[in-house]
Amino acid sequence: MKKNKRDIPLEFATSKGSVVHNSLFGFKKGCTLVSYIPKKGKCVILASSLNEDNSVDAGTGDKQKPSIVTFYNSTKGGVDTTDKLTTSYNVARDVCHWPMVIFSAMINMSGINSQVIYYGNNENFIQRKGFVKQLSNALVLPHLVRRSLDTSGIHRDLQLWLQQYRPTCETEAEDTSRNEEQGTGSKS
Repeated sequence: MKKNKRDIPLEFATSKGSVVHNSLFGFKKGCTLVSYIPKKGKCVILASSLNEDNSVDAGTGDKQKPSIVTFYNSTKGGVDTTDKLTTSYNVARDVCHWPMVIFSAMINMSGINSQVIYYGNNENFIQRKGFVKQLSNALVLPHLVRRSLDTSGIHRDLQLWLQQYRPTCETEAEDTSRNEEQGTGSKS
């Protein structure tokens, strides 16, 4: 956490007069606040809703790191990797409307999650930019096919471009027979 947050007590945010490798714990129902001094003049503050004790990790030796700090250090790689993947190909745009910012963040996370699932199910590697392009094309293709069937009211050049997505007669016949078997009928 940043030290300038007003909810953090002053004795947690300052390292002056504190002993190196010393920890200060604060407890509130369901939350633990720890201030750790790793070296002179530096103060690390963490808040956790997972750890509710003042245990010190014995494996850290003379550094006497709190278990909250060692747990954070062991799990922070996922956040760093997500940040790296998001910055390599980000769908967010500079907008002032907070719903669009949240929507862009959700799209970024969905893209990363789908890429992780893809790698879990397949052995071939695709770079992030290529994967996001393939994903967006796969999501848009059904709408292009639907729109190519009814091109009335749009510009002639766009009508010609949409013809490449128009299904062939065989594909339409298969879709119609499949819909009739399922009892849904066709929407042509």
